Amino acid sequence: MTWRALLAETADRVGERPAARWLCEVASGADRLEEVLEEPATQRMVAHLDAMIARHAAGEPLAYVLGRWSFRHLDLAVDPRVLIPRPETEVVAGIAIELARSMPRPITVVDLGTGSGAIGLALADELPVVGVTVWLVDDNPDALDVARANLAGIGRRAANVRVAEGSWFDGLPAGTVVDVAVSNPPYVATASTEVDRAVQDWEPAHALFAGADGLDAMREVVSRHYPVYPVTDTDGRLVGIVRGAVLFEEQAFEISAQAGSMVGVEKEERLTTPWQRALKFRHPWLQLNLVTAFIAAAVVGLFQDTVNRIVILAVFIPVLSGQCSNTGCQALAVTLRGMTLGELKAGRAGALLAKEAWLGFLNGSLTGLVAGIGMFWLAHHQGHSQAWVLALITFFAMAGSCAISGIAGAAVPLALKRLGADPATASSIFLTTATDVVSMGLFLGMAAWLITAA
Repeated sequence: MTWRALLAETADRVGERPAARWLCEVASGADRLEEVLEEPATQRMVAHLDAMIARHAAGEPLAYVLGRWSFRHLDLAVDPRVLIPRPETEVVAGIAIELARSMPRPITVVDLGTGSGAIGLALADELPVVGVTVWLVDDNPDALDVARANLAGIGRRAANVRVAEGSWFDGLPAGTVVDVAVSNPPYVATASTEVDRAVQDWEPAHALFAGADGLDAMREVVSRHYPVYPVTDTDGRLVGIVRGAVLFEEQAFEISAQAGSMVGVEKEERLTTPWQRALKFRHPWLQLNLVTAFIAAAVVGLFQDTVNRIVILAVFIPVLSGQCSNTGCQALAVTLRGMTLGELKAGRAGALLAKEAWLGFLNGSLTGLVAGIGMFWLAHHQGHSQAWVLALITFFAMAGSCAISGIAGAAVPLALKRLGADPATASSIFLTTATDVVSMGLFLGMAAWLITAA
């Protein structure tokens, strides 16, 4: 049997063509499966492939089955001794790389709790060899064995990498001056029930869990700062000091501020903010939200006669509005994440809008089918003579509204960014108005057409 036939068979068995291609590549020993598609597979290769498929079917993560996983520009060896590198960790590495590039050399960079070595080796791979020293630090000797194996795979850039066993900064040689410290420490509470079952069963617990609140490891890392930091002017003269604890606290607060800005909670507001000041921050956004709510209400007002004549429509207005709002919020969340992570490249906005429109249409069609059945049942139960037509209107309104809501969810942050505003600031206010206007306008408009046609 050729590898082309095995690839098709494997895709049917695992259900994912990319996973099937990776499994076949590992089993064939080829760097690129396309090079051997027409070649026959040996009995040993087929047995190896079958064994990997069985492991994956039993729940073992694909990365462990393959024995390797990509991270930025690297192909890393991974096994159950280390965590599987995640895309979010690539973002952490990217920020550290940009920071290190901006600093005058020589510099020393440390990857604390390195695990597979993913972050530290990415820095070594993408930073200049001359003038940069990278330390891989971990207190787990098994994890360091994996990191050393990956270190051997980066070629001459391994020359500026050092490996140290120890707990966080204590693993570094005495007197080491650190210019950039980067870490992806454990952050899951010990008793957490939100960890995916496959992660809990297969990935190392010491790299996942960090005390009762999940913050023990983070406290270890961020507590190692100077008591005070000097502040100088452009001529190097001391003008003041900043306490280290306050500096780190403010950095953590900046990270936590984004979620509140989406609903109009300003980043200057904290739990200890007086109520008068909190009112000043929040109230303008609520007034804006009220204006947008009036716009949505005006749409319903335009079709007041339609609602009066077909009262059953009022039952399904919140159903349609809720589904469309959620569809838009999904698109909004993905778009904001892509913008934050730098995944949304120039010229890709059109493709994003098309994708979200298609996803919205598909999801709207599936949920619209259920909603249409509900409308038919209720209308028929109430003796409405056009129950089937109302069911079809519900279906088409749901499908069309969700498609437009998907577009709106992606377009709102893109438009805000183009206008020079923060895409995260109060996006949900504008999105909710757009989805309400579209969903109710389309639904009631089609119902009004039914009355006119009748």
